[in-house]
Amino acid sequence: MAEEDSNEIADAGLSNQVIATVNVGSGPHVVIVSPKGDFAYVANYLGNTVSVIDTQNHTLVNTFSPGASPDGLAITPNGTELYVANNVSSGTVTILNAATGTIVKTVTVGEDPRFLSISPNGKLAYVANEDSGTISVIDTKTQEVTTSITIGLHASSATFSTNGKLAYACEDFASKVFVIDTAHSAIVHTIDTAADPLYCVVNPKGGDVYIDNFSIATISVIKNNKAIKTFLPGEVPSVPAVTPNGKYLYIPNYYISGTTAGNTVSVFSTKTYTQVGSSITVGKEPSFVAINKKGDLAYVTNYEDDTVSVISISPKQ
Repeated sequence: MAEEDSNEIADAGLSNQVIATVNVGSGPHVVIVSPKGDFAYVANYLGNTVSVIDTQNHTLVNTFSPGASPDGLAITPNGTELYVANNVSSGTVTILNAATGTIVKTVTVGEDPRFLSISPNGKLAYVANEDSGTISVIDTKTQEVTTSITIGLHASSATFSTNGKLAYACEDFASKVFVIDTAHSAIVHTIDTAADPLYCVVNPKGGDVYIDNFSIATISVIKNNKAIKTFLPGEVPSVPAVTPNGKYLYIPNYYISGTTAGNTVSVFSTKTYTQVGSSITVGKEPSFVAINKKGDLAYVTNYEDDTVSVISISPKQ
């Protein structure tokens, strides 16, 4: 555990400080926080493991082995089960007991499953199968695939709206986001956006959607099923997170430019789409940000450093 210099953000007294750096597995990519906020789970893409961090003392307390190249990661709303997408070659999702890491079931999905998410009511898991161009729909009660939704040549992610009635599916290497009616597993809108949409993040207050357009280093904003704005964060962004109050977007800068590793997280206002204060220094190639429900801690995976940076947000957001 290491302590870093603080970065003050002069906006309504908001400040951010890296209070710990936790060593995890190789190539940490996705991080999520348990519903109670007591643990953070990290998918180590190169290490074929999931690391478990105790959020009280910021220490590594367990390591699970779900399968090959764990990429997508989600937890059920009751905090009992982890769903892990095994990205390379396997075409599977592993369901783990979140407390013990015991494998509950392995579910066959499409080719090269990438990001996944679980609906707010916990009834559905959506798995984006990159090379199949499909979204596999898993019934979490039966733990079986009930249907498959084709969106295009590639599928990188599918994220549920705050009420779970819709999901936003990204077709990377294209310029489209598909809006899915989750009650009928049907595409109801197609939104033209910037190139290479990687991941959608939904604002918990108001429902705006933010898209990470990775290859062209931009963030697009969707409102009422239309892309209303695309802005440049300044570097090459990876998957951001929104604070629970909906006011701020924490954006990891994966690259500075080209293939030069980034090492900062920038905070942007969701009202003005402009940066608030100085960027926060973290580890190399920050890949993914997760913020707990209290809005006082953010977790950042540093892909090249094999670490997770813990950011204290004050006051909580």
